[in-house]
Amino acid sequence: MKAPFALLLLPLLVLASGEAHADIAVIVHPGNPVSTLEPSHLSDLYLGRRRTFPDGKHATVLEQPRESALRRRFFQAVNGMSLIQVDTFWARLIFSGRVLPLHTPGDCARILSSVADTPDAIGYVDAALEKPGVKTVKLLPE
Repeated sequence: MKAPFALLLLPLLVLASGEAHADIAVIVHPGNPVSTLEPSHLSDLYLGRRRTFPDGKHATVLEQPRESALRRRFFQAVNGMSLIQVDTFWARLIFSGRVLPLHTPGDCARILSSVADTPDAIGYVDAALEKPGVKTVKLLPE
């Protein structure tokens, strides 16, 4: 009798844990010819290893705020890295003078707006958001 009751409580505990997760949409300007991105290319863009899209055109990589839960989920999905690992990696790159930090325009609404206004931009947002003026090139399941 205890097992069925515990099973009934499980969904409530998941909801009470606070964070409901949706997929993550990687977005670009609708005029960008890129229609999809390989996970390795996406990883390289967000770790500063590449600065271009697969077609060789410059990519302006837009980042979520440093402590954002979406950023944590993104790097875990794309690189299998925690935020501490990502921040340590970037600190070494910046200190060495090899790259500049990624541009962080703000929350999802600002990233959507920036990507819609910038032909060479790439960013990621919560997939549940309406995304007018941008094109989804990769969907990262939660």
